[in-house]
Amino acid sequence: MDAPKQEIGCPECGKRLNVPKAYIGLAGCPVCMNKIDVGARLKDEAWEEDVDLGNNLLRTFLSPFSVSLKLLLWYIAIMVSLGALGVAASNYSVLYFYAGILITVAYLVLAVLAYILDRKTM
Repeated sequence: MDAPKQEIGCPECGKRLNVPKAYIGLAGCPVCMNKIDVGARLKDEAWEEDVDLGNNLLRTFLSPFSVSLKLLLWYIAIMVSLGALGVAASNYSVLYFYAGILITVAYLVLAVLAYILDRKTM
C-alpha cells in the first residue's frame, strides 16, 4: 500500500511532483534537476491554500502561531497556580505577587520575540 502523496511544484520549471505527505527534505526535479526543499515548499503551498486548521488539533498546534498560543496557555496556567498558592499560603502572598509580576514581564518579552520570529519565518 502506497503512502498518501501530496503534489508540490518545482520553483524553477513549474513541474508538479508527487511526494509522500510525511516526507521532509530535499527532492530532485526530474525535468530541470533542481533540488527542492520539500518541507519548505509544502509549508508555503499550504498557506497559499484556504486550509481549515480547526479540525485537526495537531495541525493547529504545529501552525506558525502555535508558539504564541503555547506561551499564552503556559502564562495562564502559571498565573492561576500562583493565585491559588497565594491564597492558600497567605504568609507568602507578597512573594507570589512579585513572582507574578516577574512572570508577566517574562511572558510579554517572550510573546514579542515569538511574534517577531513567526513573522520572519512566514
